[in-house]
Amino acid sequence: MSIAPALRLRERIASAGSGWPSWLPLVALVALGADSAHGASAPEVVRLPCVADNSIVLYQGEERENAGKAAHIRVKGNQHLVALAFDMAPLHGRVAIEATLVCHRADIDLGPVVVSTIQAPWDEYASNALTAGIAGVDGWGVLGMRFPAVCGGNAGSALSAASAALADGVYSWRIDPDLVNALATGCAFGLCVHEATVDYSRNPTICSREQSGSEPYLLVRCAPVDAGERAEPASELSMRPVEPGVFAVRVRAPTHGFAYRVMVGAAALPRWDIPRLIPGELQTIWVRDVVIPKGEPISVTVIDRAGRASSAATVTVTAPRPPSLPMPPIPPKDVAKAPGRSTPEDPPEGLAVIPLLDKYDVGGKAIGALPDDFRAHNEVFDGTAITLSAARGEVVGFQVLARGRGRVAVTATVPGCRVDVHRVLLVDTPVGRVPDPMIPCPEHHEIELSATEDLPLAVEVYVPFAGSARDVVGSFTVSDGRSLPIRLHVRSFALPKRATFACEMNGYGLPDSVDEFDRLQWLAYDRRVHANILHYSHRTAAAGARKCSLDMRLPSGERMDEARYNRIAPGDTHAYWDDFIAAFGPYLSGSLFADGHRGPVPAPGFYLTFHESWPLNMRPYWNGDLDARAGFAAHPEYATTFVAILQDFIRTAKAQKWTETGFQVFCNNKTKPGDPAFNPWTLDEPASWWDYRALGFFGDLVRQAKGDHCPIRLDYRIDISRPEFDRGALDGAAGLWVVAFGAYQQYQRLVLDRSAVTGERLWVYGTTNAVEESNRQTQAWVLDAFSRGASGVVPWQTIDQSGEAMKKGDQLGLFVFAHPESKQDGKAVGATDSRTEIFPSIRLDAYLRAEQDVEYLTMMQDKLSLSRADLRTWMSRYLDLDGHHMQKNQDDAGTSSYGSITPRAFTAMREAAAGVIEGH
Repeated sequence: MSIAPALRLRERIASAGSGWPSWLPLVALVALGADSAHGASAPEVVRLPCVADNSIVLYQGEERENAGKAAHIRVKGNQHLVALAFDMAPLHGRVAIEATLVCHRADIDLGPVVVSTIQAPWDEYASNALTAGIAGVDGWGVLGMRFPAVCGGNAGSALSAASAALADGVYSWRIDPDLVNALATGCAFGLCVHEATVDYSRNPTICSREQSGSEPYLLVRCAPVDAGERAEPASELSMRPVEPGVFAVRVRAPTHGFAYRVMVGAAALPRWDIPRLIPGELQTIWVRDVVIPKGEPISVTVIDRAGRASSAATVTVTAPRPPSLPMPPIPPKDVAKAPGRSTPEDPPEGLAVIPLLDKYDVGGKAIGALPDDFRAHNEVFDGTAITLSAARGEVVGFQVLARGRGRVAVTATVPGCRVDVHRVLLVDTPVGRVPDPMIPCPEHHEIELSATEDLPLAVEVYVPFAGSARDVVGSFTVSDGRSLPIRLHVRSFALPKRATFACEMNGYGLPDSVDEFDRLQWLAYDRRVHANILHYSHRTAAAGARKCSLDMRLPSGERMDEARYNRIAPGDTHAYWDDFIAAFGPYLSGSLFADGHRGPVPAPGFYLTFHESWPLNMRPYWNGDLDARAGFAAHPEYATTFVAILQDFIRTAKAQKWTETGFQVFCNNKTKPGDPAFNPWTLDEPASWWDYRALGFFGDLVRQAKGDHCPIRLDYRIDISRPEFDRGALDGAAGLWVVAFGAYQQYQRLVLDRSAVTGERLWVYGTTNAVEESNRQTQAWVLDAFSRGASGVVPWQTIDQSGEAMKKGDQLGLFVFAHPESKQDGKAVGATDSRTEIFPSIRLDAYLRAEQDVEYLTMMQDKLSLSRADLRTWMSRYLDLDGHHMQKNQDDAGTSSYGSITPRAFTAMREAAAGVIEGH
């Protein structure tokens, strides 16, 4: 009996996009097609016994547990995934057309599951979350690769969702028969069972193969193989080097075919590097994890569901010559010697100078590892002069630690440059008082010095973009007669005016007025970052609670008409944008910064107000189904209104010429079971299968609104701490993935592979260093993220609107609102009597410095045509970025810590990169 009609039917349905949920196995339709081909013939049913099983434990601290010999194995949300392997011999000479996975319930009912193939071989008694147990590799196929990276739709694995069909203590999950065909043809090494829910209040288990009479098995309806339709060969084969030992092979999949087999010379390419075959698509095959001999062919064959191979398409390996990585010999440089001096001298009494990012506590103890004589001898100070080097357009600086008696005025000048002087306030921390918020110190404004405590003064020098390389001399002067020369060397190249690498300062809740919003953005702009503030709260899903909090006071003095902005009815195609334009227009276009150091720069990132309860509240249109695609099916006006209003915004933005602004549609809300004020899904850091499905649903709406040619920059953004668990629900959904840095480190290959195929940009999120920690930690985090392939970082919260960070160290307070009533030691701390002021933390300068370092590295990378791996190797000559990421729990953004970094290391790297750029 031929199965070709059934398979053609499957392909037609899969490609039609006719409303069938993409996750349904379609097994009934396949069976119908097979029966219709030869109505009188009855396909055979075979039983495939389980030959290996294990519960893979992903709970933190238990990742190396093995349950290969256990009688009962746990299946529990994202914490326990079950791996199963089967004897495929009974399927020999046949092709699966319908399949059921049968498992016996042991304890506690399971919810729906997602079943996927496993793309790496494994050992039942040695495997766990961190290793497949195969000798010689501590990982799943590759060193460091974890189990979720080779299943659940990742690494070319196939998957199928299934409802929990429980009868008489037996689960019967109908799955896509192609999962079985993948096992039979050697394209996979078992099945993974992953529960859809994340209810951790119970411990569901199933019987393992050690439980006699209750073993798992596959029940497969199959058809014999005949001489029917066979696989066609692949075409349009091409190859390009990606990095040392890695090639990307591009191939056009044929119309008819089931899977690829790839040989590199005489070696088979591992299954985890081979994608699922998508008929007619141009696909990428990663050639890596095998020895790639120069001159040997890479051959790609296509097999059908019976394992029969097409003719091979080949391309010859032509390994490029490895690039020469210049490593300029930078001698140790503990002292910045001023021109004409051979030895340093003691600084003027009461004045010490240190780099801008370093700090001491109130008692003079260094924060972080600093040399004993660092206050007088470091890369910016030799004891008599301050020495700086900068590209055109760069912002550089230093700190003066001043002591003395009485009130004095301080002045810093560098010819041709804007120079800002700030007093850095000491705030309470667990280790004592440490400098953090900065208050402007205008010229001729007097400050009070102490004879026993340092007063930190931060000086920022803004080098203009115009002009050419030169050396200029300025001065830092105290009105009591003390002074230090400032020697600035301006390099021959300029930094780009727009940041290449995004440092997005995330916040929640708009300030009271547009004036405060603009002042906040100016502080960010001056430090080459941007502040992105979410306009809505988590409690937006209750009936009548459709709200985005756009109620700032406009420059006219009037309040934004929030009620009118939110007044959108089902079927509306236009919204009220007038107040939105008045409030945000100058910032979005960049005209707000027309007179700024970098000129007008459009907002790199801006949250729009679209989410699950705007423009329409989701509750009246949702039927209670946790699958969002089914949950809104009865009320299509919900989706059509979302799309129509977003299209209206796109037209408005185009008319306002906001075409280079980084707009983001971001579903941030989380769920709270049983509370109707919260939506049903966790959309920020999704956890359950339904969360990912809902995010995919809203991503589809954004895609519809954008159409094929969107005239503005508009990303559907997803913040995700579990990128390994999306199970295909987010395929092509987002333009921007913001991944928790800890998860990014663990699943870097998975995330980067995805980005290379989909074009999604990658940012990472985390937390800025605590006030009592070295600011170099944040500098290292940004450079680490960049070297790993990310194009931006997001500290998850950065704004303190309470003003408490003016007195007490606040790890999250990078922008501090100082209210008129704010006091420190009984004195006002920066606020005027009439308005709230906003002050930056000196830790913002760590992002500024790191982002400018990225510009140096990017220019050097472009000049030398370095791969990401080459660049990281080059950086490792100067910096040890093998830090660790600390999290309080899985949902904590976490903070990165780097133990082997010094101020000198950053300077050496930057000087070396500058030498390459300038051709030295």
